[in-house]
Amino acid sequence: MLARPYQREDAKACDRLTRNQGITTPGVDEIFVVGERGEPGGVLVYRPGAYVHELECGTDRLRRLRADALANYAVAHARANALRSAVFLIRAGNLAMMRWAESLGAVKQTDPGDELYLLTPP
Repeated sequence: MLARPYQREDAKACDRLTRNQGITTPGVDEIFVVGERGEPGGVLVYRPGAYVHELECGTDRLRRLRADALANYAVAHARANALRSAVFLIRAGNLAMMRWAESLGAVKQTDPGDELYLLTPP
């Protein structure tokens, strides 16, 4: 079985597969399907993004300025490379970092019963 890029004719079947949750955004998400044109039997929605796993800015009064400068630079770099999303991994209990990420507009994705996994292909 071969996967292929989503085509406009696949929209109704993809809505059915995702239970009309509105979780796909053509033009933002990469959408792949398997099955005949107009009737795919499977869909995978992939949003290109960046994985932010290290951000160290010291403990002095300039730490927030450093964090903002680094984040702004990273956002500009990501946009120049057509990335539209970022995943932040923040240690449990690091409330200051959680508040900072939320101040940027990041939205917590930990829903009860859900787990976030990261795949880093070799």
